[in-house]
Amino acid sequence: MLKNILNCAAKFLLGLLIKLIRILPHKLAVKFGGLIGRLIWLVSWKKVDTCESRCVKALGVGVTIAREIILKSFINLGRSIIEFLRLDLIKNNLNNLVEIENLEILDEALARNKGVIIMLAHMGNWELCGEFMTLKGYKLAAIYKPQNNNLGAEDFIKSQRENSAGLDLIEAHSLNLREIFRALNQNKMLCVLQDLDARKRGVDVNFMGMPASCYDGIIRIYNKLGSPILPTLCIRDEKNFIKHKIIFEDEIISDKNNFGQDINNSLDLCNNIIAEWIRKYPEQWMWNLDRWESKLRVKNSKK
Repeated sequence: MLKNILNCAAKFLLGLLIKLIRILPHKLAVKFGGLIGRLIWLVSWKKVDTCESRCVKALGVGVTIAREIILKSFINLGRSIIEFLRLDLIKNNLNNLVEIENLEILDEALARNKGVIIMLAHMGNWELCGEFMTLKGYKLAAIYKPQNNNLGAEDFIKSQRENSAGLDLIEAHSLNLREIFRALNQNKMLCVLQDLDARKRGVDVNFMGMPASCYDGIIRIYNKLGSPILPTLCIRDEKNFIKHKIIFEDEIISDKNNFGQDINNSLDLCNNIIAEWIRKYPEQWMWNLDRWESKLRVKNSKK
């Protein structure tokens, strides 16, 4: 009884907060999101300590610098959450909020009619950038992992991704290769976040100096269909926090580096690109991802 009352109260308060966020001017709302991120950082001290420790190891920086990086990462997360809540409200203004670099690389890849695998990381605000590309007329599909539906969170997230961002969603848990192949055969951009912990389903790799488990799906899809893989970076403007940039980087080309022939070497190429992004924009990566969690847990259990 008490649990139901608390859940109802939490849902009511959350609804009020979302309504407030949605009526505020955009810049003020995103600024408020930064304060929310700072608050989450303040109360999540155990998680923050873990993030700082891994930041020190991954970047080779001191604790003071790592603490500043993690704080800014949480602030970016808070801003991104607010922007996600407002995806449907800012559609008409996205041309003023997002710019694209090297679009010709994407267009040349799509001209082959094999679809394009967009290799992303949890950098900046990738969801807002995805919405911008659909508004530009590009067709996007995305592999996603459903979240817990407490207080209707998963329903809302899925609705925003499908209805506001215009993404065709392919659920990771029931990964249907037929759906993936259909999307690429329809010459869509298949968005894949390549910096997730694959746990028991992954390939053992070294990521930024620490053992990690990595999904090999994009390599296998590449070998099956030959769809070009474009590393794509989404970053927030450091001087104007409401603006974003999408950067399409050169395709990972097989005839120059034997990409796809060896799974481990191919994953190393992908991971090295993502690691370079993180080193360049460390405060924009989600350090609370637990990228190395499954391997560290195994290592600690053997002690």
